[in-house]
Amino acid sequence: MRGELDRGLAVLEGFPEEDPALLAEALLAQGTLLGLKGAHGEAEDVFSQGVALGETPLRARFLTSRGAARIRLGRYREAAEDLEEALFLSRKERLKEVEALALHNLAIARHHLGELAEAVRLYREVLPLKTAPLSRAYTLLSLGEALSYLGRFLEAKRTLFRAREEAWASGDYRAMGYTLLNLADLYREAGLPEAEGLYREAEAHLEKAHDPYALGLVHLGLARLGAKGSLERARALFQEGGSPGELAEWHLVAGRLCGRPEHFEEALRLAEKAGAGRLLLLARLELFLKAPSPGEAKALAREVLKAGFQDFWLWERAFPLPLLAFEAGEEGLLEALLAGVGWLRARSLKALEARTEEGPLPLPSRKELLLLLLLWRRKALEAEALARLLFPGSKNPKKRLQVAVHHLREALDPDLVRLEGEAYRAYLPPGVWWDARVKEGLLRWARRLSLPQAQARVEEALPGRFSPQAYLTDP
Repeated sequence: MRGELDRGLAVLEGFPEEDPALLAEALLAQGTLLGLKGAHGEAEDVFSQGVALGETPLRARFLTSRGAARIRLGRYREAAEDLEEALFLSRKERLKEVEALALHNLAIARHHLGELAEAVRLYREVLPLKTAPLSRAYTLLSLGEALSYLGRFLEAKRTLFRAREEAWASGDYRAMGYTLLNLADLYREAGLPEAEGLYREAEAHLEKAHDPYALGLVHLGLARLGAKGSLERARALFQEGGSPGELAEWHLVAGRLCGRPEHFEEALRLAEKAGAGRLLLLARLELFLKAPSPGEAKALAREVLKAGFQDFWLWERAFPLPLLAFEAGEEGLLEALLAGVGWLRARSLKALEARTEEGPLPLPSRKELLLLLLLWRRKALEAEALARLLFPGSKNPKKRLQVAVHHLREALDPDLVRLEGEAYRAYLPPGVWWDARVKEGLLRWARRLSLPQAQARVEEALPGRFSPQAYLTDP
């Protein structure tokens, strides 16, 4: 393959510069071949020559291709500027194929800049323009990743399953590998045991695709699961095929695993260089947590609210941010937490009710939600004891428990409630908001940081102390 690309590039070097139309065609082909080789810096230079030709019929294509090259180089802001212009020109000239590509790449640039809600909108806008399985697979897998960052677990999982179907239909190893990688990340965040197997399956496909950047992401995920040697392997792969944004993510993970703040400082520097908004805020948060202060909390809270990153909402170790921001006069982040964020909202202190991003959770009775809360609280419960606890006096408590579990799995997701051996277990996916969990974490930090106003606000918003057993004795 590489030899064929080199022969194609050699042929293109002979085109005469005095013929602008022919030169434009040659530059577009040359830049495309360089991109396929992975020489994205050289490809950008060639596409820039095409852009410099001025108003040619291929200008929209040059801008779209240069935007894609700049994304791979980690220069997301410049890429977005190119792609905005490419989108305008392609629509003006009714170039549907170019419009679809520009829309998709613009969504990716917004995604990396941390503008996730806008990225989701763009991915959804471009999907109807995509017909080929491979093209649809890439848009769907990126959409699934953006939804997962926004804490919309159910939508993300469904989207990634659709991406997997399209990727398999295309037969493309890279698309299959990326889809499995994003699905593995989602399962890891939920603590689901299939995550490691999905990473290994993704690795096998991506090795066939010869994509060092994606393999680096696989090993970064494995490192988060505790796999020996994966963190070092990820760094080596990023240095071979990544960009400042990928290295920033590596330093974030390394800092969390070893606790050394210099990793977060380097992540901040690299994220700023790349314009990677999500990673930039994550690095700032990590450094803030090393030495939290009310003044910095207020400014950082405003940026978090604007970005809407789910990453921040439910890290209990990040609760100093909304508490200190509240004491400094910025109420938004704490109020958002107290109101309930995330894909599943379980109001367990005042009343038993639950909502997903799609509306109320369709459960026939409150016993199903109580079952879920009990499992979250205790991680796992032996089936017979759980049946007697939930259905005292029943002639067949085991059967009633099985029906309740069936209703819960139908309403949520079969992966999230399981019978493991003799015990039932519920997995807590990313984006879940549960008022007992939030209240206890916020109060613990408010007392530790001596923040009486914030503590009073938490008690006011979420009165009482949650005990699942208390609901079992209600008439």
